[in-house]
Amino acid sequence: MEGRALTSIQEAPIEVEGTLGFLGDPAAGAQVFFLGTVRNNGESACEVEAILYECHLTLAKKRLERLAQETLEAFDIQKVVLIHRYGMLKVGETSVLVAVSAPHRVHAFEAARHGIERIKHSLPVWKKELLANKTSRWVKGVPLDSI
Repeated sequence: MEGRALTSIQEAPIEVEGTLGFLGDPAAGAQVFFLGTVRNNGESACEVEAILYECHLTLAKKRLERLAQETLEAFDIQKVVLIHRYGMLKVGETSVLVAVSAPHRVHAFEAARHGIERIKHSLPVWKKELLANKTSRWVKGVPLDSI
């Protein structure tokens, strides 16, 4: 996996441009990027103003590394990037990045889809929607006892 995966759980904004250089590989004919951004609507009828992401930092780091390894082993890809933010994010900010380089586009798309689905269902990151009516609500996340 060394040199083929970049993972991070971070408070700082995600710098998409920085991953372009990492993903580059002479054997890769495709690069696929998925950006998850904070939207102004959620499960509540009230508008979302921001999201507070909380995480179990140590477990999240280990889980991202494991997911990167899993993705590299399961798909014909060259490199993978898995980055998730925590902290307070405003509408429009990027909360998650999954990026993959591969010899062919079909493998890049499949691996990127796999990456984001596994993050959503197994990463110990939880989100709290901060609503326009000055209330908040936790969105169902990964149970800690399932990690």
